[in-house]
Amino acid sequence: MVTIPLFLLVLIFYTSLMLSLRRGITNTKLPLQDLSGVSVTVLIPFRNEKKHLPVLIQAIKRQNLPEGWYPEIIFIDDGSSDGSEVGDFELITFSEPMGKKTALIRGILRASGAHIVTLDADVVPHDNWLWSLLTAHLHYKNNYTAGPVLPRQSDTVMGRWVALEFMSLQAVTEGSFARNIPFMSNGANSVFEKSVWESFQEKRKDTHIASGDDVFFLQHLTRNKKYKLGFAHHAEAAVSTTFPEKPFDLWRQRHRWAAKTPYYPSFFTKFLSLLILAISTMQLFGWLFSLQWFYLTWLVKITVDYFILKKIAKKYTMENCMRYYLASALIYPVYVFVVGLSVLLQTLRNVFFGYRDPIWKK
Repeated sequence: MVTIPLFLLVLIFYTSLMLSLRRGITNTKLPLQDLSGVSVTVLIPFRNEKKHLPVLIQAIKRQNLPEGWYPEIIFIDDGSSDGSEVGDFELITFSEPMGKKTALIRGILRASGAHIVTLDADVVPHDNWLWSLLTAHLHYKNNYTAGPVLPRQSDTVMGRWVALEFMSLQAVTEGSFARNIPFMSNGANSVFEKSVWESFQEKRKDTHIASGDDVFFLQHLTRNKKYKLGFAHHAEAAVSTTFPEKPFDLWRQRHRWAAKTPYYPSFFTKFLSLLILAISTMQLFGWLFSLQWFYLTWLVKITVDYFILKKIAKKYTMENCMRYYLASALIYPVYVFVVGLSVLLQTLRNVFFGYRDPIWKK
């Protein structure tokens, strides 16, 4: 039967690729760099973050930095209506929502630093976050450096399942940078040279898409071999973030992320997305073709994913989440299939009826 070679091919590709990415998960601590003469601007766009901003501001004030060295910090208020305040920090204000992409553009144009650090308003950085992130960026002479973004600990069952799923994304991100095939990054924690971003503006083709500028920017740099890209592998360079704990909110966020996949220029991004969708589909419907291959698919997927998640959880001292791994592994293929199917239907709609979601309203 033709299905058997397809099953085998998918399993071989998935296993070899995931184990290769797993080898890229390290916890390299570098000697802290001298930041004298290094000009840095930290940009924090937000909208209606009254709940999170006080926590973030306190974390920023606790940062361990070289004596006498300070970054420029600019908050960009994207039309908040909840009374969000940032104290004495520099603030750019929009009278109405313009979108995160516009907010970042405005912030970068205002920034005086040669290096731009982006941070989300709902994160909490480690006390050594900024110095550690800049150390990796400067030590390796990168043009772009991504930092770890971790799920905040949760006591709910849903929260722990989402934490595992979030860590799997972090593992793939770290591994892809280490294997020199970076394709995914998170604007909640990154640093790049302003001059490199300015060159990107001249060539960007994603201005009609409301978000995802972090990944579009990274993939533009990946295609241009003259740029050096890296990852801040040490745990102290991490920030922790909140995540949706209600099923519909989670689906809506992941659908929004996945919906941009067809528009990313990276072939590897599309290939990996299809590969994960394929193996999840095999887990759900493989029994229709062969019970033996159905069981083998589950065995391979659960085993490979366990070794990847175990390593990333140990690195960030989040091993307690692994107690929920088996339950998570049973739910995950349903989740992937539903999100993948919804994105496929949306893509077909866009092809036949014109691009609809997500659009830039302003």
